[in-house]
Amino acid sequence: MKLLPLSATVLLFSGGLLPREESLTYSPEPGLELTRTFDANAEYEIVFGMEIDGEELELGEQPDFTSEWNEHIVVTDEILEVEDGRPTDLRRTFDELSQTSTDSDGENEAERGMTSDFEDVTVRFLWDDDDEEYSVEFVDEDTELDADLLEWLHEDMDLRAILPGYEVEEGDSWEIDQAAYLPLMWPGGLLEFYPDDADGPAGEGNDRNQQTIDNLEATGTATFEEVREDDDGLRLAVLKVELSITTSTERTREEEDPEGNSVEVEVTEEIERELEGEILWDIEGGHLHSVALAGDSEWVQTESADVETPEGTREVSRLVTTSGDISYSVEIEVD
Repeated sequence: MKLLPLSATVLLFSGGLLPREESLTYSPEPGLELTRTFDANAEYEIVFGMEIDGEELELGEQPDFTSEWNEHIVVTDEILEVEDGRPTDLRRTFDELSQTSTDSDGENEAERGMTSDFEDVTVRFLWDDDDEEYSVEFVDEDTELDADLLEWLHEDMDLRAILPGYEVEEGDSWEIDQAAYLPLMWPGGLLEFYPDDADGPAGEGNDRNQQTIDNLEATGTATFEEVREDDDGLRLAVLKVELSITTSTERTREEEDPEGNSVEVEVTEEIERELEGEILWDIEGGHLHSVALAGDSEWVQTESADVETPEGTREVSRLVTTSGDISYSVEIEVD
């Protein structure tokens, strides 16, 4: 029998030749300050359509309608206390909040900027064990924002739902759901963005956006590919992610037909996205390190109403199909 050299035997039994289990947990040190930068970018083509009683009408050649959209969010988190895989006391300052869009018909462009009154505001999240949820309060008692807006904020910006909940080895995969996507779709929660040239928010955006959260369904997998060491010596777990998302909204509004009659219009929106990419988790630091996800997005808005015509009541629908590419990136700096 051929014996292994002693050095190889030690290496084998110390784990050097065996898969190493890693514990991917949320466990930052209390007092840690993190600056989080979230960027989302999308480039879309827009196609208009019309249907009568469910039959599509031929509209002929359309201009090349396009839209580019960008969201930029920077927050500073001071993690004061941590317990059971979550921060139990956290202060968050919204440093930079902006959205921009550029729409084009092939000849003309229209640009629009959006802002939020949460910029430069600091809030505090406190975990309640009895209610099993966070309470949120303004740190500065003189903050002029309506306290009711606090209920729309979300604490998790680490994508903790991506974590498997048990030790994993390289090559292990596990299922993920919609909770892993929310911090990307709505980083920090619903911040009620409104146009730069408006006096303030219209007051209806959060209700509509909450529908996208309530109706969100997502399925996917995360795979622990490897441990990567960056230039600063951080050990980073590389998670390959594939995620499919669907969500929808519906609402009604009143408008006038050509004869001045009031008509009830039903508006529905259906959104589908297919994403893949990498999420890096700081193993020793116990928090998210970075995100790079991209994929396809389609958003179909349908406006339908019953219209009286000489032939009788007809259901007329206007459709707007917005499709293209979307990407998400997250970078986190330890202060």
